[in-house]
Amino acid sequence: MTFNPWQSLLESARAGGEWAWAEIYQTYAPKVRGYVAAQGVGDPDNLVGEVFLQAVRNVHRFAGNEQGFRSWLFTIAHRRVLDERRRVQRKPEQLMAELFDRATVSTAEDLALDGLGNHWLRAGLESLTSEQKSVLALRVIADLSVEEVARIIGKRPGAVKALQHRALGRLRKTLAQPVSK
Repeated sequence: MTFNPWQSLLESARAGGEWAWAEIYQTYAPKVRGYVAAQGVGDPDNLVGEVFLQAVRNVHRFAGNEQGFRSWLFTIAHRRVLDERRRVQRKPEQLMAELFDRATVSTAEDLALDGLGNHWLRAGLESLTSEQKSVLALRVIADLSVEEVARIIGKRPGAVKALQHRALGRLRKTLAQPVSK
């Protein structure tokens, strides 16, 4: 039997190895954060923490290779995003407060992004439906296949391709229009 570094890392994580979880986190957290941020979640860092906490709790249930683990992790992230959307819908006053806070207090990240001229990208992402954002983020940020995305969002591969095609078309159209700051 040959040595499999991924399997060794996974077994160490299952055994509670902090170094293994640190390596897994360093590898996948930036992409998970990118995905949840692209979904418009109010506190992406908190949601990333929830995703990894659930992964730690349920890693004993996972069976598969590294690609399968990445897909499993983004399935958790996608479900957490959906949970967050449902939570916000139940508490519209909280959403309004968050939007007001964001409108009046710019974070360093917001200022940096605006300074780089990415306001047009934000406008483009805001023009997409939540399903379109999910599909693009899972395909581009998470680098998942059409089949993996289909399984995560509960649609057929053809529907995922159609969502991706419509999202890219809408982005092209939106980004071609001049946007004021």
